[in-house]
Amino acid sequence: MKRNNSKYTHGRTCVYNINYHIIWGTKYRNKWMTAAIENEVKQVLYDIASENDFSIDHIEVDFDDHIHLFVSAPSKLSVTVIVKCLKGTSSFRLFRLHPELKQF
Repeated sequence: MKRNNSKYTHGRTCVYNINYHIIWGTKYRNKWMTAAIENEVKQVLYDIASENDFSIDHIEVDFDDHIHLFVSAPSKLSVTVIVKCLKGTSSFRLFRLHPELKQF
């Protein structure tokens, strides 16, 4: 897949522009996000996106208890697969980096 500066992505047999606005909250809406952890969360999410062939165009962490993502993905990936990859892998990696987060 070739993504250029235009708003369309050109694949071998298709041209697409699929974007999702994904929002999820932290468990029990606990406010555990600090500036350092916020930067690590963003980096982990960008890494997951590059590993799974989709891109995150914008990330916003609001009120320390939920995350907004604007994701551009190929047509072969469903939104459920994207959310599963983002939430599951990011929590696994963050708990490995910061074991103290498990107590929240």
